[in-house]
Amino acid sequence: MRARTHIVFPGLVLGLSLVLIFIFQATAAAADEGSLIDLVNQERQANGLAPLSYSSDLSNAASLQAQENAACQCASHAGQHYASAENVSVSTSASDAFQQWLGSAQHHANMLNPSYTGIGVGYANDGNGTGYYVLNFA
Repeated sequence: MRARTHIVFPGLVLGLSLVLIFIFQATAAAADEGSLIDLVNQERQANGLAPLSYSSDLSNAASLQAQENAACQCASHAGQHYASAENVSVSTSASDAFQQWLGSAQHHANMLNPSYTGIGVGYANDGNGTGYYVLNFA
């Protein structure tokens, strides 16, 4: 009976460790996504524009696009999912993605479009450590 106890306990510890790692990664990704919205709204405020409101529908669509981009390991705009405009980036962090968008006239214009009132953000990882970020605007 003791032999099973010794086998079960390490398995339980390993299982709990994997769950905690998953929770940590999901929490870190959510924080990254929230920081992107904050960065966009700070840029809008610096340019005299109202902040964008978070939209779960736009975020769901952005997440789907990010997952598709991670699957193809590309930065594709194919199949824009119910957004008026979309920014995509392959980046090491949310702040790096934001800096890329600031440096692109078209992406920067999307962030500063005064007709947009909503924003959604998505993130996916391709399993090799590469991050895929998507902002949806409407």
